Amino acid sequence: MESNDAQKRYQITGQNGFISCIMSCNVTATDTDDSRKAACVHRCQAAQTGFETHDIDSHLRTPSPFDTSELPDTSGIDPGLTSYLKRNIQREIDRRNAVLTLLTSPVINAREYTYLHNVPDLCQRSETIILFVIPSALTNFGKRARVRSNNYARFVKDTQNKAKMAFFVGMVPASFNDTYRYQVQKRIDMEFAQFGDIIQADYEDEYSNMWYKTQSVLKWVTSYCGSVQYVIRTDDDIQIHTHRVLAALFFAEGHHDHFVMGVRRRNSKPQRIDTGKWYISLEEYPEEFFPPFVIGGLVGLPGRTAKLLYEASRRVSKIWLDDVYFTGILTHKLNLPVLSDPDFTFAHFPKGNKRRVPQTF
Repeated sequence: MESNDAQKRYQITGQNGFISCIMSCNVTATDTDDSRKAACVHRCQAAQTGFETHDIDSHLRTPSPFDTSELPDTSGIDPGLTSYLKRNIQREIDRRNAVLTLLTSPVINAREYTYLHNVPDLCQRSETIILFVIPSALTNFGKRARVRSNNYARFVKDTQNKAKMAFFVGMVPASFNDTYRYQVQKRIDMEFAQFGDIIQADYEDEYSNMWYKTQSVLKWVTSYCGSVQYVIRTDDDIQIHTHRVLAALFFAEGHHDHFVMGVRRRNSKPQRIDTGKWYISLEEYPEEFFPPFVIGGLVGLPGRTAKLLYEASRRVSKIWLDDVYFTGILTHKLNLPVLSDPDFTFAHFPKGNKRRVPQTF
């Protein structure tokens, strides 16, 4: 029997509460204690639906199919409306059951990350509401320097904004010679010593490994910045209007507990020409279309959604296209909205005399 404190933790409502409860099951229930895990899962479902709150400790199973006898008397309501309501209730139960099934399924991407450079207390040094995470190629020293002087870096430096910023890089690939690897790593070491804003994890820093880089970011946020309210992921070569981007994010959270926001793509087809930059084979992704996703230059989401995506990424077969996978495939499986907003846009840093082109579509 679980403690009263545990029982109180599960008596929560709303989609955020349901997902947080299920995630708690994964953390607190071990693979060798199936009965405890089943009880936890069942309690989350019962607390959410209210359909099977009786005897939940002795029935270690998921809720039964929708039973109209458990609804209040609807004899005075138009039959068509009653049927509509029942269908929508069943649809919501099915949706939450799908989330439950995914988050309690076996881990298949059990990649752990260790860090050569880390800032584990970044979000604990002072209250942190907004976290900018910036995946960066190892040798993009100039781009990182430019980011540290741009508008959202200035926003971070203003302590009243309660914001933090960190760059995420991997290791020098083994394919390079020892001298080059030593020189690049030494520069990274010096950069970290000077700025203290680099998280370097133990995957090889190559374009084809962007899946690992993105998952390592989500893992890091989950482990070290678990209470942050908003996560904004940007490339290291873009500019944004910080206050407009934040306003769009704040507005979206007023309507959704979980979501992903960015420049949205719909009806995109996989690239099947094997010489293309974004080629993906039929074996890796057999579908004709990708689900709606946002392009990786700028992505915003609540901190709790970052945790959810990380947990899902451990359980869903990966494809190497990280933006499609994390903001499209995972959000589709979790039934999370993929949002766009005319103010949530970005522009690449100008190159030479070229005019910058805002990424609004």
